[in-house]
Amino acid sequence: KYIGLARDEGVGNYINDDTDFIYIYDEDSADNAEVKIVQKEKKYLRLIDEADACSACYSNLVSAMDKLNEMGLTDSFADQICIGQAYKGYKGYLGIGNCTSCFEKYLPGCPPRVDTIIKFLSELNRE
Repeated sequence: KYIGLARDEGVGNYINDDTDFIYIYDEDSADNAEVKIVQKEKKYLRLIDEADACSACYSNLVSAMDKLNEMGLTDSFADQICIGQAYKGYKGYLGIGNCTSCFEKYLPGCPPRVDTIIKFLSELNRE
């Protein structure tokens, strides 16, 4: 309902043929009342250290990590990837988004685009 309202107001991007979906719930669950989160089974998501991240920023990072995992790159990541507003002003090593601008290595953006995150993390992985 709300996605349609947003589309009618010209806000955001509406779902089209190029939209990628990442499902976080088990669609085959026999008991619909039982919600099973599948993301916990994706070990590459454990690399993300999220602290008060906006949903747009976090979802872009998750989408990028999903694609990097498909490319076989996430197994070689050694560092936690920090994301979120709680990191403003804190120092760290690797961050995604403007809120981690004090980090040694960070990707600017609010939110950073999925393709930019993929490029940034791929290049760091080669170092």
